[in-house]
Amino acid sequence: MKVKRIISLMLAFSMVAGLTACGGGAGGKAKKEEGKVSITVFSEWVGAHPYAKYFAERVESFEEAHPEIDVNVEEIAGSTTANMDAKLKVQVSSGELPDVFYTNDQSIIDLAKKSNLLYDFKEKLDADAELKDELDMEDIASWNEGSDQVYGICSHKDFFGFFYNKEILKAAGYEKFPESWDELYKLCEKLKEDGIAAMSLETKTAWYSSLTLLAALASGSEEGQEMAKTVGLTDYNTPEFIEAASQLQKMFMEYSTTDAPGSDISVALNNFTSDKTAIVLDGAWRIAELTEAMGDKVGEAYLPGKGAVSYPGYAWFSGSKDEKTAAASYEFIKWFNNKEDQAIRLEQLGLIPASANIDYESLELSPLMMEILEMKDDVNYTVSSCWRVYPAAVTAIIPQELAALGTGQSTPEQFAENLTKASN
Repeated sequence: MKVKRIISLMLAFSMVAGLTACGGGAGGKAKKEEGKVSITVFSEWVGAHPYAKYFAERVESFEEAHPEIDVNVEEIAGSTTANMDAKLKVQVSSGELPDVFYTNDQSIIDLAKKSNLLYDFKEKLDADAELKDELDMEDIASWNEGSDQVYGICSHKDFFGFFYNKEILKAAGYEKFPESWDELYKLCEKLKEDGIAAMSLETKTAWYSSLTLLAALASGSEEGQEMAKTVGLTDYNTPEFIEAASQLQKMFMEYSTTDAPGSDISVALNNFTSDKTAIVLDGAWRIAELTEAMGDKVGEAYLPGKGAVSYPGYAWFSGSKDEKTAAASYEFIKWFNNKEDQAIRLEQLGLIPASANIDYESLELSPLMMEILEMKDDVNYTVSSCWRVYPAAVTAIIPQELAALGTGQSTPEQFAENLTKASN
């Protein structure tokens, strides 16, 4: 069945008030066909987004399997996470969330919980042994801050370390990636002498720089490791965090490109793929893009001390307000989290599945992905996503705070104090 789509974000905003007045949900629902349940799904996986083909095919197959459910996809213009998150925040403020949406941003979910806008799937999931067996219930509990409710359902884990340029490191005398921070800094210094920036960093997106900050934070002590995976961290005025901020500032000022403060992730990534930098900290989903640009000269390595970035992937949520629509929404969310979908996402998108029942050998996986799958069962410590660690108030200011730190306009102590003030 043809999926209905509202393409313009501005059009969607202008329609919300009128459609709500007419009894429609968030984003607007097409008039239901007789005997069908209609659900609205928000997605930025459209257009040029790398997940667009996967998403369209899965929606089509869902409607074929569930002809009693009519899916209305509202495309979020721009195909970016930033636009999606901004739209969700507007919907939370208006008190209307769509029947189905996904996010990686814990702060959005915290706001939605406070406004009592999320449907609790606990009863449905507890009764669904088939799906439950394919999920990591610790990750489910992490997204839901315990087991009393199940607002969000996730079925993959983001797990990764550093990508590095093998040829650049070999030219600098390194056959393998450094195993400690001291060794890493020696490599950075050697590359600096050779006229090469070691690390791809940026501040506008705040992804690479924030992950590097958390990696440095986890390297110092058990206290730092705990902070680096604390959801909604509010106290940054600690010796461990200030030391990590000092290390990040040093990376910016001595071992990254001059355009790093103020640039976005596309610039930083291009610096890596064009051999202007030697190292980048990014997700396993980037493998296809990197190997296409760099061939077999890209390698994957643990964070120093055999660590990794590891956290539950994006989760699916529902703002449905009646049981009939919620049941249809659950079926849709189940479709995008079952064992079949997890295998498809691993093969097509590079997203590591939660299920322990997937035969990796039967899938077409790159050597780099196989390395990561082997790495994930043998780590000494992990750090989380910055978007889970930062509360909403820090997420709002982190780009400018990182830029000030990276240019030396603020000290590590001032950086930590500003984040703490914002959090409280």
